[in-house]
Amino acid sequence: MQKWAEKVLKHYNKFKTEDKRTYADMESEEIQGMYVDAVRDHPLYGTCFFHVRRHNFPEHMDSYPEHCIIALNYEGLHFLNEERETLSSFGYADIYRWGGSSTQFSIIIWNPTAQDTDTVSMFTSQAADMAALILDYINAIMAATEA
Repeated sequence: MQKWAEKVLKHYNKFKTEDKRTYADMESEEIQGMYVDAVRDHPLYGTCFFHVRRHNFPEHMDSYPEHCIIALNYEGLHFLNEERETLSSFGYADIYRWGGSSTQFSIIIWNPTAQDTDTVSMFTSQAADMAALILDYINAIMAATEA
């Protein structure tokens, strides 16, 4: 980490803003604001990624790789491959139940093709984080619709 920081600091003052200031001359809040302005329109802005290993996937997900990425953002839950290509997506209205343990995360999602629900479970040590984030997004959506 120290070596990486030293390399970054060598170049820190080389880059100038539009008004010819260096980043060293700016307050951190201003730099953070510039960063957010630059990335906020990216489709993955605000997305949290969780690397998981398949445990119990329904038959129609048999083609998914052993190691997947679960992406959670304001649109819902997305299954990605390691190249970050979307395999499937589920809005929060399609998520019926979720939870986990110290080693697994399980979710019940709507399968529009079968007109039924699927139970999907995966190995991860971040089940509690995933569950809390889903709840946070649902609460935010509910609060926004009430306002």
